[in-house]
Amino acid sequence: MTEKAKGELTKERIVEKAAELAHKRGFEHTTLADIAEAAGVRKGNFYYYFKTKEELGRAVIGRQKELMRDKIEKWKRSSDTPAQRIIGFLEYIIDDCEGLAANGCPTGGLSYEIAKLDRTMLGNVGDIFKMVLEWLEKEFKEMGRGAKAKDDALRALATVQGTVLVSNAVQDENVIRSQINTLISEIKSM
Repeated sequence: MTEKAKGELTKERIVEKAAELAHKRGFEHTTLADIAEAAGVRKGNFYYYFKTKEELGRAVIGRQKELMRDKIEKWKRSSDTPAQRIIGFLEYIIDDCEGLAANGCPTGGLSYEIAKLDRTMLGNVGDIFKMVLEWLEKEFKEMGRGAKAKDDALRALATVQGTVLVSNAVQDENVIRSQINTLISEIKSM
């Protein structure tokens, strides 16, 4: 493996560990030393890959965006019907309800925190939500929801985010199960 390839793998590992720690502790409360240790990189070498914590934050957001894009592509291929594709997205939330109740939504938490720290980065996090909204809206349109599709998409995403937030606050994964299953039932009846 070339030095360049090793360097790219190290950089990816740093971003991955930063995302994991930020999800569990919050971006502000995660130090560069914590990230370097988790990634197995000496702190002095860390600055070779990222000059500032903000630069690393942008990389974490970029990673979240890539992961969400991949998930959306997976949901698009998961079924022939738009309702089943949306339900696949919602079932993904239920499948991860234990982790979401414990740590919250990685994108939602990052969005909330970035809004307080560096508003210039907020648009980057917002792009992730916009991507999900656009996909949901297309799916609802394909279901024949017409002019209601945009509102349906917004309500679905807002329900997911609000439910995860409350579930995390009360540390009860059943909040996610009950509310998302209610939303699934509503979608099935459309």
